[in-house]
Amino acid sequence: RFYQNHLQDGLSLSDALVDAQRWLRESTVEEMALADHHYYLYCKSGGRDKLALDNWQYYSTHPKEVPFEHPFHWAAFTYTGPVAH
Repeated sequence: RFYQNHLQDGLSLSDALVDAQRWLRESTVEEMALADHHYYLYCKSGGRDKLALDNWQYYSTHPKEVPFEHPFHWAAFTYTGPVAH
């Protein structure tokens, strides 16, 4: 999301990071298509990836969950450099 914000959408590096962190913090399973992603991984593994299966089953039944809202998932990413205004 950070690179999309910066390279495709033209946001400054600091704004791209802030927006990417917000997106990760606030997005639902459904918005991130996590069930579809894990189903793809499960199928690609030939049905051998148990973790992908477990995640697919969980995310399929919890589409409104916000799985990465805890700062553990997004707070470590930082930008150091000039801030364009």
